[in-house]
Amino acid sequence: MALMAVTVRKMGMRVHFSISVFYFACVGIFESLITMLVKSSYTLPCHHDLFIMGLIGLASLIYVTLMTLALQKGPAGPVCIAQTFQVIFAFFLEYIFLGAVPSLYSVLGAATVVTSSMCLIIMYRRRMMQSMRKGSQE
Repeated sequence: MALMAVTVRKMGMRVHFSISVFYFACVGIFESLITMLVKSSYTLPCHHDLFIMGLIGLASLIYVTLMTLALQKGPAGPVCIAQTFQVIFAFFLEYIFLGAVPSLYSVLGAATVVTSSMCLIIMYRRRMMQSMRKGSQE
């Protein structure tokens, strides 16, 4: 993710977002083919699995598109910090759809990540407010 954020920020608005999305899709296909060849135990999925894989692909396309646009148009810090909340959504969705209860270590790790992200957000907002006050005083 860090490499994606740096690459997209470097390209900026000079490159259309769909080029980045296409590039990451090509890298994913290449990595999947290599993994299939290394494992050498590929079986064709059933229709239900194909449907689920299609939904995962669509959700991933939407995610990468929105992340690319956010990184192009906004500062990278808040965008990457907001991504850490995926842990909470993953626990929530895993519990709803799979009935899996996360372990204590998983919850403690997620709490550590989210707490540090919240601290960074508070520091960022405080710095923004201070810069706005300095600008209005001048």
